[in-house]
Amino acid sequence: MSDEINHNLPDGDELLIDPGDEDVGDPAKALDKARKLGAELVSCHSERKEYLEGWQRARADFANYKKDQERLLGELKKLAEATVLGEILPIADGFEQAFSHQELLEQMPTALRTGFEQLQKELEKLLAKHELERYGEVGNTFDPALHSAVASENTDDEEKDHTIAQLHKHGYRQGKHIVRPALVAVFMKQ
Repeated sequence: MSDEINHNLPDGDELLIDPGDEDVGDPAKALDKARKLGAELVSCHSERKEYLEGWQRARADFANYKKDQERLLGELKKLAEATVLGEILPIADGFEQAFSHQELLEQMPTALRTGFEQLQKELEKLLAKHELERYGEVGNTFDPALHSAVASENTDDEEKDHTIAQLHKHGYRQGKHIVRPALVAVFMKQ
């Protein structure tokens, strides 16, 4: 290898010329061939760098795409869950209405009342497990993003203006998503 001619190239590579090559005898041809090979190698290094950068960009784009798909799938799952839970809300309303008549409940046989109370607790656990939050109370400020006005009541009291006068049904939300707005009557100043 001591007879080989070394030429330094970018990135610390070396171009080795074999003295047995037919063009080595003519220094001008050998130098010309070395320059062509060197230029070709530089071009290959440039292409390699370009391909590597393109591959790295594609890999990063795919990782971002994968994260976006996982986020969208999570949102879709939450939406489907909220839809199903929304269909359960009339049952919760029924229990709430039944338990608002305490005097009638006290007249029920104890075993039957205990069974209803247990069912209501289980339903409340189910709603809590899925992070369903009940909201809406008389006196709260009316917010059209959270409440649906089904009636209005006149008032002369400035402080009651645009507050909830009656709660017809509680609203439910899951995080920021409103599953069902609270159905309310709103005080309106004349």
